[in-house]
Amino acid sequence: MLARKQGAVINVSSLASVLAVHFPAYIAYKAAVNAFTVALHDEYRGQGVTFQCVLAGAVATSALPGIKADLIVVSPDRLANDSLRLLGGPVLIAPYWVHHLSMLVGSLVPRAIMMAIVRTSTVRLLAQSAPFRTNTNNKTK
Repeated sequence: MLARKQGAVINVSSLASVLAVHFPAYIAYKAAVNAFTVALHDEYRGQGVTFQCVLAGAVATSALPGIKADLIVVSPDRLANDSLRLLGGPVLIAPYWVHHLSMLVGSLVPRAIMMAIVRTSTVRLLAQSAPFRTNTNNKTK
């Protein structure tokens, strides 16, 4: 890419990396992806290669079986299309509008309130996912 002076690198991170509400090891890893992408962007600025880091919220993938795309959960195709549409813009982006709004709200509300909101939505999301469902015969601990 550098030799051709054109190309793009799109790394995928998580909203969790900027909201930092739980799962500390995951947050640290994703924050490192953010920092790495920003460093690459700065290092190779003006050399024709675009760097972007997608801060994804909930995505309907096989990682959470049973989760379907809806207003909060974005489909992989929608996330990819929105990311490509914004390529060349800010390095760190939350391309799906609901995830972007979540990031903005997260930066404005008190941390305790944001933590409660994220925990509630995470519990609700995991409850919908096949591996995390519980019933009276098979309790998840």
